[in-house]
Amino acid sequence: DMLRRPAAEPHTAELASPELQALLDLWGRGFTGEVAMAMRAGTGTPLVMEGLQKVRDEPAALAFLDKGSALLAPGGAWAKLYADMGIPMQTALRKNVRRHAGAAVHRLEMKVDTKNLSPEQQAQFGMFLRDMDLAFARGYLLMAQGPQALDALLDRVGGARPPAARTLQAARAFGPGAHLYVDYDVFGLLRAVGTSMPGGTANPFAALPPTAAHPLLYAAWLVDGRLRVQSRLPLQPIADMIKAFQKEPAQKTDPARKVTGVNRSR
Repeated sequence: DMLRRPAAEPHTAELASPELQALLDLWGRGFTGEVAMAMRAGTGTPLVMEGLQKVRDEPAALAFLDKGSALLAPGGAWAKLYADMGIPMQTALRKNVRRHAGAAVHRLEMKVDTKNLSPEQQAQFGMFLRDMDLAFARGYLLMAQGPQALDALLDRVGGARPPAARTLQAARAFGPGAHLYVDYDVFGLLRAVGTSMPGGTANPFAALPPTAAHPLLYAAWLVDGRLRVQSRLPLQPIADMIKAFQKEPAQKTDPARKVTGVNRSR
């Protein structure tokens, strides 16, 4: 119903196309709706995104990935939409590109036409829009930006005793029952993003203090067509940031501009 209503309205019918409605139905057959995502600083790249989805039907899930990538393929329903928004992006799903730990690995390729983009825009797109490796294992779809990151996930879930899931601080703070929990290390994200400044520009966020232990916390509930969101802003990172900037050395006066005398007219 979430897409069928917009499909009946003239100004939103193009976005809620029959192809998109069929894709959403396919997602419901392939997945249970349980998703976990993480974004962290990488070793060779500023950011690495990885995650998993619980699978209900693997063939349906793979078909969803295939048909979903086709929407952003050349001539796809969404390709022109993104181009009009200034994001000339295309995707393609390559199946069985390699194997690891007995699992077939697929690759969702992300391509951006950079010929009309500034160096700053190219750096921004290159940070987030990168190829994603995918594999099914133990009833889950595992996803990671980069082969090494996905292989690490496959090795973790393929062990005799997979590690227990880590409880988010948001889940502890707001209690059970929410549909979404988020731990958001905003300073950590800024520091990671700042490492990709174009033209050798220094990272303007390098001096921000570590805040992984005190992230911003969010929880969301979707009930009766309404979304309710709660958040908690920790004060410790803000206090640490103020202290960090207070320790910054004072700007020195340029000797060439130093005032050495004053003329007074009477």
